[in-house]
Amino acid sequence: MQTFFKILLAMLMILNSISVNPIDEQSLLDTLPPECEAVADFIEENFALFVEKYNEEIEDSDANWSATGIESRMPIFVLSPDGLEDALFLDFSAEDGYAVLGDNYVMYDFQTEGESPLKDIEADAFAYNVYGGYLYMVDGNYYSIEEQNNSIESYWDSLIMNQQQYDGQEKDQTGCGKIKDTDKYIKSKYGSGWKLNKSGSLPMTGFDQWDLSVYKNNRKDGAISEGNCWVVSAYTVLQYYADEKYSSKMPISSDIVDYDPKTSEPRIYKLYYNKAGNNISGTVTRDGIKYFKYQMKNESYKFNKLWAKTREYVDEKYGKINGGTIWETENIIKNVAKDYDVTINTNVSVLWGYTYNNVISSIDRGDAFIWSTSNDTYGSHTMAGCGYKQYIKETKIWFVTHSEYKLFYELRDGHSKEARYYDVNGHVGFSAIIFLEAV
Repeated sequence: MQTFFKILLAMLMILNSISVNPIDEQSLLDTLPPECEAVADFIEENFALFVEKYNEEIEDSDANWSATGIESRMPIFVLSPDGLEDALFLDFSAEDGYAVLGDNYVMYDFQTEGESPLKDIEADAFAYNVYGGYLYMVDGNYYSIEEQNNSIESYWDSLIMNQQQYDGQEKDQTGCGKIKDTDKYIKSKYGSGWKLNKSGSLPMTGFDQWDLSVYKNNRKDGAISEGNCWVVSAYTVLQYYADEKYSSKMPISSDIVDYDPKTSEPRIYKLYYNKAGNNISGTVTRDGIKYFKYQMKNESYKFNKLWAKTREYVDEKYGKINGGTIWETENIIKNVAKDYDVTINTNVSVLWGYTYNNVISSIDRGDAFIWSTSNDTYGSHTMAGCGYKQYIKETKIWFVTHSEYKLFYELRDGHSKEARYYDVNGHVGFSAIIFLEAV
């Protein structure tokens, strides 16, 4: 009997110890290594508690997360603001979401519903760009999982137009561009909690395509500029370099010259006028009304000397002013600069999902860029880029921080002389970037 009471007393002491001294959760977390493998192990072993902590954080009974575990995990690279990082992709149970877990208790993506976006994709490796996209690598190249981002053929096969307008955009404009106020826009589209984390801007002058046009395109709804964005964007970045870096070699903005299209751009001129100076672009509408499709915008022209030089190069090299490719824009920049003994290295990236955050390092070192789209706000359009704004939103999930980022390009879009911004995260479609580096 004495032995029984000793055993009972020992059991009561153990129970009392458990009730008085529960597991110190914070002490346990303090010993957890910051590496993503160890953190993933801990979450998996304590998954029910992780789900509980998440539901406490959101305080929304209608949106309770009901995942039961981690179905699978695999290595993934993260293109973060700090560079390329090793991470883990976690696929939660059933269709209960997925996450990208990095070191130091950071989740770069965290979704509580939906199947893995990487399901059934065969690849050599996977990556996640924090500014909005999953990528897969084949033969050394990273492609977006959104196939319409990878080629013009895929883009036309699955055209996506964003027709939503958000606060902060120009009146009657939709999509991801023509943003005047990024603070208003990001709250309108992505909700609250965002703060500007980093930004950079170059002192680039904006130019209007209409002001730089020699010919006007006459339409029923009024005359518009030449389709010269591919040239104007090149000139805009060239004038930036001339004004800010190479004023001793290149013509600055105040250098103005008289410009005679007939003699300065003879190949372009003869597309619309004959030797006698008569317009040959006459056409007749279905209503029987004759008009000139293209005609001189002014009787005389005064242009920046560098713009005159750029038009002359385009006339000699391409013999057109309407409609050029991103590679032709690249050539204009390189070769016009070269004529002034200035070297500007160029690199065209059409797989922009992997490279578009490199714009930040370009701007930080003082180099401009070119952004070219095929759809969305601008349709097919090429623009000079001179800055960026990076926003961050951090949400605590127990001991893990979900860090989200949004990136905006600052543009001189050729439609307005003032700064306009582009929501890179929201963009879908085939696009290209020309990265520039003045040597």
